[in-house]
Amino acid sequence: MTLDEILRSAGRRTTLPCGATVFREGQTCEHLPWLERGRVRILRTAASGREGALYSVAAGDLCAFATACTLHDLPYPGLAVVAEDVDAFLVPAAVFRQLVASNEAVRTAALASLARGLVGLVGLFEATVFRAADERLAAYLLEQARTSHAGNGPMALEATHDWIAADLWTAREVVSRLLKRFEREGLVTTERGRVVLGDRTALERRAGRNP
Repeated sequence: MTLDEILRSAGRRTTLPCGATVFREGQTCEHLPWLERGRVRILRTAASGREGALYSVAAGDLCAFATACTLHDLPYPGLAVVAEDVDAFLVPAAVFRQLVASNEAVRTAALASLARGLVGLVGLFEATVFRAADERLAAYLLEQARTSHAGNGPMALEATHDWIAADLWTAREVVSRLLKRFEREGLVTTERGRVVLGDRTALERRAGRNP
């Protein structure tokens, strides 16, 4: 059996709409979600109330936090929210631990999720500490637009200023100010809840790349 078949057969199917909460901070992970469709966003809330995004979990991936918490019976350290409607299989924690102990494919997937989570958090730390805000925003716009681009029409991303600010661990006001500057320079066009890429070559340069 493939990894997908194993986790499907071990779990209970569920559907969660965009905006639904999968895990709250401090919650016990009684089930491990295996996403068949959709995306879940993992956030952390500061004492000030401002949220920052740590990483996302897509279909076919395991959440690094949920994997670690399920294996070691730890409280969930963030907030997991559905970003795109989800179809998932909820694998009971005890069953998942048994599968990790007995099945190489599941064990490899669990270790891979932990490794991706660690590398991703190191990358987030590096970008937040060492890269200028305009450089980070330009790189973010290019990456997100490429991910969502279907091949027809201009490259764009559907995201509010609040959403972008959380992903970049900065203030909404910073994102709004930079997007206005980018728009004046012809790099992007902003619409309500949408950013359309304009001069991608200039954006690549602003992101610190050599197109």
